[in-house]
Amino acid sequence: MNFLKNLFGKSKTEQAAYGFVSETPGKGLSPEEASALQEQLQSVLTSTNDVHTKINYAARLMTSQQYELCIQAYEKIAEDHPEERATCESQIGVAHFFLGDYEKAIQFYKQALEHGEDADMMADNIAEAEEALAKKR
Repeated sequence: MNFLKNLFGKSKTEQAAYGFVSETPGKGLSPEEASALQEQLQSVLTSTNDVHTKINYAARLMTSQQYELCIQAYEKIAEDHPEERATCESQIGVAHFFLGDYEKAIQFYKQALEHGEDADMMADNIAEAEEALAKKR
């Protein structure tokens, strides 16, 4: 299901180009669209207990550049499914990386590592975030 198209009447590609809220038409999600997306997030996360459905939904938020909602989704998944905590923390780290908050990304990558996420993958992610952070300074 293309939830963005169904929700807003736009294709996923069109919606992904604007990942922020703006009251200026054509310059991002309107406050109403953002609110509707937030409501759908809550609906999906509470209407099923299938963790894979929830993770797939959160991943679609990431690929559609809805990073703040993606973080919220993974936080809720980690709360409801502690066995997926490492995966959720690593993906929250990725969202923070894409938001340009490299320090927070590193924090979440380290937490994911502590909770059992793949060590090589987290080492690569941490190195990438440290490099981006060094360039930013």
